[in-house]
Amino acid sequence: MIAFHREFPCLTDTSPRNSGRNKIPETRRPERRCNGGEDGFHASLVRKFRNHDSASKPFITNKRRKIFMTRKLFSISFAMATLLFSGCETLLDYQSIQKDYLAIYKFTPRQRSIAEKRVRRYSDAVQEGKRAQPKTRYIAVQTLDPDSSQRKSYAEQRASRRKIEEAQGHALAPEWVEPNQIHCLMVFDTQSKEFVGSGCYVVAALPGAGQLVQFEAVTAEFVGGTGVL
Repeated sequence: MIAFHREFPCLTDTSPRNSGRNKIPETRRPERRCNGGEDGFHASLVRKFRNHDSASKPFITNKRRKIFMTRKLFSISFAMATLLFSGCETLLDYQSIQKDYLAIYKFTPRQRSIAEKRVRRYSDAVQEGKRAQPKTRYIAVQTLDPDSSQRKSYAEQRASRRKIEEAQGHALAPEWVEPNQIHCLMVFDTQSKEFVGSGCYVVAALPGAGQLVQFEAVTAEFVGGTGVL
């Protein structure tokens, strides 16, 4: 007796003589139909879900992966090289910065007036094309040398420094010159158009024109003084 399976379109012989030989197993793979054949309905579902999973994942071949890694490595190398060269340039610039001023005193009205005149002369020379633009936002100019009160304060500071050095078995550093040899510099902000810093910076020797000088937290370019501006 032949019967049609409801779900699986295969023929099954249900006669008693074939009940043991052709008995369909109760447990089998869902994608397989009777007698080891593939069921078209279940096979199509399996193929559908497999195709969905493969489409949802990015398809990256070994060749594409190598290209991606090569581009990434090139980008990193280029960034590191740029940083290295910019760092070297910055290092070369700041190696020339002079940082040794000896003291800071409150500037006098006369010292401020002379500094203002020299800043104006420098600004006019830049506008006329006679001087180059400043390298930094801040410029330093020489003003009047310290007055008697400032020289007296410097002499006391110098004497105190000498005692400290002698107590440690050292001689006084050569930059601590005699009081009549010191000079005063003032720092001007070219953007805010104001003098900045704590006051008049005392130095033993004037920097060269264009020299970068560190004044506390400000780096300024020395643009000149007596005989230049």
